Amino acid sequence: MAVPQWEVATAIGLITVLLAVAITASGLALTQPSTESADGASPDAVTISDDFTRGSEESLGVAPTGQVWDELQGEWGIGFGTAQILRPDGNLPSLTTVDLGDTDGVVRMRIGTVTTGMGVAVRVRDAGTYLAIEAEPSFGTYAIRRSVNGQITELGGVGLANAADGALVEVRMRGDSVDIYIDGIYVKTVTDRPAPDATGVGLIGQPGTAEARWVHFDARNAASLTQALPARPDTTTTEG
Repeated sequence: MAVPQWEVATAIGLITVLLAVAITASGLALTQPSTESADGASPDAVTISDDFTRGSEESLGVAPTGQVWDELQGEWGIGFGTAQILRPDGNLPSLTTVDLGDTDGVVRMRIGTVTTGMGVAVRVRDAGTYLAIEAEPSFGTYAIRRSVNGQITELGGVGLANAADGALVEVRMRGDSVDIYIDGIYVKTVTDRPAPDATGVGLIGQPGTAEARWVHFDARNAASLTQALPARPDTTTTEG
């Protein structure tokens, strides 16, 4: 007995819908950021945003969202709507952070005036332990550096990317993966296994970056994200 064509079409359509639902659900599960910190505790939602428009100050002080900037190295300040290094600490990188309350989340930094070695730091435990993405404008790229107790490991560059004034650097942290985006374009993933208390995020400038200016910084931890982060492209090179 032949099966009517309308029944076949209906069955195919139902299977297609079920497959689409399954794939969508799977994708959300794979891309949903962790809601637990590295020590297993559920962190509070934290949202940080700072445009540094508080007038000239001898420190970064308190962000409009309430977080206190902690100057781990060097002296930082605000001038003409930008964050800047006032006095570096000798040959050590200048580093200032706020507490994200989690090792997972999203951090963004916009460059005002670019200089070699300026950038964003994530998973900061202290002045000597962090992961940094730092501009290399002469080469049109960014260097990725991991510091553990002051010992720096070069993790390579992100490839050709906008490393000029106005560039937006974004870091998405999920478990062992740290995905890097420049101006919304995915450029690199590195593997990083943070200590449970490496919850600091902020700004970093290597020696010689006194002319660097940062015009915006924002961050959200995993608990504050209202939707899953999109999956990164599959054509990636993971290092670290």
